[in-house]
Amino acid sequence: MLTSQLGHNDRVQTRTTNWLIRSAIVLVVLAGTVGWIAMGNIGGASADGLRASDAALGKAVELADTSAALATELQNAVTALSTGMRSSAEAIDHTIALSKTVRGLLDSVSVLGVPVFAGADAFGTTLQQVEESLLEVQGGVNETFKNLEAAGPNLATTVTALKAIPNELRTAQNAIRATTDEIDRGVVLWRIALIAGTLALLLLLAALGRVAASLRTREANQPVTNQPVTNQP
Repeated sequence: MLTSQLGHNDRVQTRTTNWLIRSAIVLVVLAGTVGWIAMGNIGGASADGLRASDAALGKAVELADTSAALATELQNAVTALSTGMRSSAEAIDHTIALSKTVRGLLDSVSVLGVPVFAGADAFGTTLQQVEESLLEVQGGVNETFKNLEAAGPNLATTVTALKAIPNELRTAQNAIRATTDEIDRGVVLWRIALIAGTLALLLLLAALGRVAASLRTREANQPVTNQPVTNQP
């Protein structure tokens, strides 16, 4: 009877041990699978976010390049306009000087009593009015020229800054791409480490199962000594 009871206890213990080991194996496999998926999701989300930033920076680089090109064209146009304004002011000076010379000649001829063409006085008056108009135009041209000259340094600084922006954006874009590559490589390494850890646990559980089975086999092969049962009066 004692031998039967011991055998029954051994079978229960064996089943319990097997169940625990199998349950541990299932949990280890499940944990490894969940970890694999989680690492992929986390790494994928981070990489996707960085790739979206990379795409946005790419568009920003194109916009910055366009802005820098437009600023350069604007600077060239302002320089050309400033040069034209200065030339216009000089041309107006020459025109006014020539008009004054002509009026002076007309006045000299009139004083000397030399007959002049009909309408000379009206022509002189017209020249004087033209000179006054040119002086007003010259004032506006000079004012515009001064404004353009004053805006030149600030515009040059702005153009220089705009030209530097694309390179700065490209540097940031390269850094994002490098980080994305590092995340991708990191996910691979994490998964390799997860596989290695999972396999190590599975091997450990398998080894524990073999040891437990070996111990049970050894105990089963040992002879069982029946102790006499004495009845108490």
